[in-house]
Amino acid sequence: MFNGMINVIKPPQMTSHDVVSWFRKRLKMKKIGHSGTLDPMATGVINVFLGQATKLISYQHHPVKKYRAEMLLGYTSDTLDGWGVINKVDDPGKLDESVILEAMQSFVGEIEQIQPMYSAIKINGQKMYQLARKGQIIEREPRKITIYSIDEIKIVENSITFDVVCSRGTYIRTLVDDIGEKLKTKAIMTNLIRMENENFSLKDAMTLEEIQVAIDQDDYSFILDLSEIMNFVEERYELNSSQMMSLKNGLPLQLNVKSDLCLLMHQNIPVFSLCIPVSLVLLMDYILAIRKLSIQLSTNARKMV
Repeated sequence: MFNGMINVIKPPQMTSHDVVSWFRKRLKMKKIGHSGTLDPMATGVINVFLGQATKLISYQHHPVKKYRAEMLLGYTSDTLDGWGVINKVDDPGKLDESVILEAMQSFVGEIEQIQPMYSAIKINGQKMYQLARKGQIIEREPRKITIYSIDEIKIVENSITFDVVCSRGTYIRTLVDDIGEKLKTKAIMTNLIRMENENFSLKDAMTLEEIQVAIDQDDYSFILDLSEIMNFVEERYELNSSQMMSLKNGLPLQLNVKSDLCLLMHQNIPVFSLCIPVSLVLLMDYILAIRKLSIQLSTNARKMV
């Protein structure tokens, strides 16, 4: 069984779960999961976790994502993108570039956004897109999200491509729809590529075709080991020899840390690569214990119990 992570480029017309199934079949193992769901028609970075590394999925909540999107002015869609029922509503004509740029930049910052009906968010145990397909419209409360930047804007007639850096939970389809409203027309998203996800970028990702070639050659170097994928944990805590002994013996540790999650180190090496006598499962619990287990705050100290 493999333990680690694969930085994958999800192709269009595959769900994120389809990608997991693809790996389960080829790696002949069941314990596989992913972080960062992408819509079926979207492409780009998705992180697939194997074996013991699946314990890290619930901690993969890096607050910033980067996408490259394409939008088309003058059209509407029930799904807010090019894969729903599309209608042309008007011809916005040739809009002044400065007007478009000003409208788009007005969304930079903290804004409120209403998630689309065609989304996987659950209402009373049922996904909203399932309700939408039945013709049901559910009242949704706006959520606060942050758009950190919109740049690399290219305008060709009524088609606009742009890069957006945004907070987790942002719907680019909704952003596009809101930009259309700002321009006093309509707009749909016609393409979406995720450029960065959980500190892993598109330029370092592999296609399924490339991975298949590697597997056929019995080459599994595309699997990142645990030490490589823990780089999302910003804070490191260096354990001394006494603390290491306590950890090996399963004893509680009193640590002074600044953040909710930190990586335990010993002699500048992640703890899980040193403690051979202790099972990896136990160690992963300890490594992530500051968030996962009960936390007691006392004079700036956080106690793992």
